[in-house]
Amino acid sequence: MQVHKETRLFNYGVIVMRVLSVFIICCALLVSGVSYTQISRSSEGMARQLVSVRNMIDNFAAAIRARVTVIETEMDAVEGRMDAADTRMDGFDTRVDTVETNLTGLATTVSSLESAVSSVRSSLSSHNRRISALENADPTPPPPSTNNCTQRNVSWGACRGLQPAIPHGTTATVRDVAQGDICTNRTQDIGSATYRCNNGTVTRTGQNCARRNVYIASQCETTTPPPPPPPPTMSNCSATNLTWSANGQTCSARAIATSHGNGRALTYNQGNVTPGQYNITGSAEFTCVDGTFRRQRGSCTRTRNASAPDNCVAGNVTWRTGTLSCTDRLAATNHNRNRSASFDNNNSTPGQFHKVGNASFRCVDGEFVKQSGTCTRTRNPESRRNCNGGTRTWTVGGQTCTGSIASIPHGTTGTSRDPRGGCNNRDFKSGSATWICNDGRLQLQSSSCIVYGNWGSDCR
Repeated sequence: MQVHKETRLFNYGVIVMRVLSVFIICCALLVSGVSYTQISRSSEGMARQLVSVRNMIDNFAAAIRARVTVIETEMDAVEGRMDAADTRMDGFDTRVDTVETNLTGLATTVSSLESAVSSVRSSLSSHNRRISALENADPTPPPPSTNNCTQRNVSWGACRGLQPAIPHGTTATVRDVAQGDICTNRTQDIGSATYRCNNGTVTRTGQNCARRNVYIASQCETTTPPPPPPPPTMSNCSATNLTWSANGQTCSARAIATSHGNGRALTYNQGNVTPGQYNITGSAEFTCVDGTFRRQRGSCTRTRNASAPDNCVAGNVTWRTGTLSCTDRLAATNHNRNRSASFDNNNSTPGQFHKVGNASFRCVDGEFVKQSGTCTRTRNPESRRNCNGGTRTWTVGGQTCTGSIASIPHGTTGTSRDPRGGCNNRDFKSGSATWICNDGRLQLQSSSCIVYGNWGSDCR
């Protein structure tokens, strides 16, 4: 970029030098008072000199520009090498960062090892102090401790009991005697065990446990208890009419007879089915309690009957598909009945649009409601030319037949036949061809042509 700026400055300097040279020459001529002719001649000479100087300057500028181009190319190559060096430096920096990270982890590991070594050294110092203390201690052992034994639950065989607290060096006896009702549990496990305490540890020194009869007749005299009183007699419920109220309405129904404790579910329906009028309905549950029906739950409501749906009268209906709409008139029908509708604008003009549609409607409370339907528009085909009749020839398997065909409309087919024979036509041929008219031109669809031989001696 700096080289381009220096080149532009040099070009501007050359132009300024040329202008100043011409200006100075003109001023010198005017001051010297020379004539116009002399000035012209001098001007021409100077012009030639200026042209020569200009050519020299142009050549010099071209050389400089060529050199500048070479320098720019070399600078681009240097910049490319510098970019590659920067890329390599980036990779080197990344590797340096990785090494620094690894060194940081290694330093952390070394620090952890140093801490562990320091901890081991402290432990060794502590152990050394203990060993020294033991070596310097009095060899006479301390007197043994004398811990007492606390109480606890113990068992021996099938017997069990509560061992009391025992002082060190003493014994205690635990007994299992008769427990509970001896009149019901006549045999029980009975026995005793001896325990000794030695410095907080209990040791059983003796035991006995046997199943024995503990029943004592005088303590277990029994009497037959009196029988329980009979339950009170509950009355059953007779058939009756029951009434219950809810929501300001009253319902009633007849409950049939049932036993005490049984239930009855009742329903009520006033039965008013007149459209637009009210009807009362309800339900309830009753339970027979000592001859009386008692209600457990119940409802009784009044609702207006729906009005009778209206039938549909004859009228026009319209249905749409997108922006297209079709219309038809439907005949009258009853509620919930279906009617079909169709539309055809009968436009058969070639090239114009023709619209058709079909739909299904249902009468819903006096209104035709569309169930399904389509409405489409298609362009009629352009008119085509008909085909004129005449004689046509066709060839099949090297045999040629000829027949005539009548004029036919476009898009239709016609047939031509060739039944020839007799003495004048020695070879008897039988063939037919089917043609289709395509815009005034007959095109062969299918054909056949068979030669059955000549008449021979039959022709005299």
